[in-house]
Parts: sequence; structure tokens; C-alpha cells
Amino acid sequence: MAELKLNNDGFFFFTYKELTQSDTAVANKIGNIPNATEKLNLKCLVQNMLDPIRIAYGSAMNVSSGFRNEAINKLVGGSPTSNHRLGYAADVSSNSEQGAKAIYEIAKMFKNFDEVYLESRDVKDNTGKIVRVSWWVHIAYKNSGNRNKVGRLHNDKFI
Repeated sequence: MAELKLNNDGFFFFTYKELTQSDTAVANKIGNIPNATEKLNLKCLVQNMLDPIRIAYGSAMNVSSGFRNEAINKLVGGSPTSNHRLGYAADVSSNSEQGAKAIYEIAKMFKNFDEVYLESRDVKDNTGKIVRVSWWVHIAYKNSGNRNKVGRLHNDKFI
């Protein structure tokens, strides 16, 4: 295995840019810039969970949702207490159900996290017919007070 090198953000695989990227922010011309505390929370999330999970998984993981400022969080229908809101959480995927399930199993092996949820959502065409299912893993880490919550959600409901 090649030696891992830290990028300019101090991570092995992730960047602040991808952790703060938001199509909703772009579409609504809203900045999504974390403050110093939120940026530190993102750093702790990556260093304690995302980079180690990526190393164990051995393949690329995509961030579909990371930090969301208050305005963006409201626009996407996020909870006011969402871990994304303060930089504690990211949703990651590998573009397959099997990959998401593997990432979920790896993440659950960590002993100190706030939330690890395997999530899926039906994607429907304009007639309402389900054409595919989208899969991802919600991973949250806090500097203290982690609850080690695990679960499975489909269409935003625990199952």
C-alpha cells in the first residue's frame, strides 16, 4: 500500500470544499462557509471517523451532504438540531447498496461516534414509479457526548 499523505486541509482523503459543497446553496446563491468552531468539528469528524473508515473500506467514498448552515438546513428540510448544522455529520456513499452497507458495518465497529445510520430513499420518475433506490451512510462524531446511535432508515423513517 502506498504511503498516505495529508492534503492541504490536513486530511488523507477529504477536503473542506467537498464537506461544505451544496447544490442547494449554489441554486439559492447562499454561502455555506463554516465558522471556526464548525470547521474544527468537521476536522474532528474527518480525522476520527471519515478518514479511518475510508482506509478500512479501501475504496472511494463520496460526500453527498456535509456541513449545512442554518439557511441551507432550512431549505433542505433538515432538523434544527441536525448534526450537519454544526459540522458534526456527513452523509457518504460509494454509489452502490453493497458499498453503503459495507461502510455502515465498518463505521459501527468504531467505539466512539454519535450517529451511524444506513439510509435509503426511493427515487421515483414523474409517474411515481420507483426507478431506483439511493443508498448512503450518515456518520456523526462529536468531540464529547457521543451517543453511539445506530439504525436503518428508509425514506426518512426508522425501520
